[in-house]
Amino acid sequence: MCDLFEINPYISISEGTLILTAKEEFAEDLVEILRGQLHRRNIIGKVTERSEGGKRIRFGQDVKEIKHPGRDPFWKAMDYGMSKGGLR
Repeated sequence: MCDLFEINPYISISEGTLILTAKEEFAEDLVEILRGQLHRRNIIGKVTERSEGGKRIRFGQDVKEIKHPGRDPFWKAMDYGMSKGGLR
């Protein structure tokens, strides 16, 4: 859906998504425990000390600051769907 509506999933409401945090030494074990129970499961980040900077996300070698998106892009997609006769 995100690809279809060009929504960045990191700034959307992500309904149906569960994000967990675990101590680094338990992260791989947690992923293994969830294997077969969830559609996707990945280690997507790391909690760091506040002194290391604000909220950031890494895409390969590229690191970007996470900023509040304002209006969630989900609602733009919902408005478009409703204008096309969705949820009759």
